[in-house]
Amino acid sequence: MIKIKTYKKGETKPAAKKKATKKEGDKPGIGTVILRVIATLFCVGVIAACTLSVVLALYLTKVTADDEQMLNLTNLKLSFTSTIYYQDQDTGEWMEYQRLDGSENRIWVDLENIPEKVKNAYIAVEDKDFYKHHGVNIFRTFGAMINEYTPIKIFGSKTGASTITQQLIKNLTDDKSGSGIGGAMRKVREIFRAYVLEKQYSKDQILEAYLNTLRLSNNWAGVQAGANNYFGKDVSELTLSEAASLAGITKNPSMYNPYTHYDDNVKRRDDILYFMPSTRLRWRRSWSSVRRSRKRAASTATSPTWSSTRS
Repeated sequence: MIKIKTYKKGETKPAAKKKATKKEGDKPGIGTVILRVIATLFCVGVIAACTLSVVLALYLTKVTADDEQMLNLTNLKLSFTSTIYYQDQDTGEWMEYQRLDGSENRIWVDLENIPEKVKNAYIAVEDKDFYKHHGVNIFRTFGAMINEYTPIKIFGSKTGASTITQQLIKNLTDDKSGSGIGGAMRKVREIFRAYVLEKQYSKDQILEAYLNTLRLSNNWAGVQAGANNYFGKDVSELTLSEAASLAGITKNPSMYNPYTHYDDNVKRRDDILYFMPSTRLRWRRSWSSVRRSRKRAASTATSPTWSSTRS
């Protein structure tokens, strides 16, 4: 039932209740302020990220403009060793007479002519995940950056994060900027180039180029020149121990030069043999006997017996 209230003459109608309105001086709550700050920072971050991406893209486009020629693995512009032959008058066979080196002593050898033991030794010590990644080891790169630019040390000591692909790029471009900002920008260039190179070439092409461009002692470059000069033989004839010794030199050609730092090279060789998948179990089983034989050799040997074919 609806009730209707009537008012007599002279009675006043009560004023309607006004809804409560927010005063102009009222301040927003702390939650609202926090949300506004977060939203603002997010927008600024998005704008900054977009701007940085554009600047980085322009930068990489400029600095990699000549990469098509420098990183053309099918037509590399390298310095090679020239070999002079003579014909033996008695047998009619052509014999090697002399080798003439350019700026580097390098003899190219196709991947199928490089034994598996040599390939495995380099992969074990330089980039064990070579056939798994796409040019860059993200975890090791991130860890190396934290080690380099923060007080936090993910790894026990300063360690490299460059994959075989990145090392190949460094060998071909000779891009060797130091630490600090210059080093960080070099790493950015290297990562970008590694991703591009892995899209253009197969793993075998990259590995072949790497094994023929890696730097050794003196002006020697590549595994063939290394086998010739350190062991006096073709790379296809290297023993497992010699393959590991050769792979150990690349990290620091001066420190691990078997001519001048024989003991250091032997220790690194043993480490490589230990971590090679094909020899790990056998190496662990014979580790004690190897150490005993090394001690006996050290007590009797006066100098290392490395041979060389260089004239």
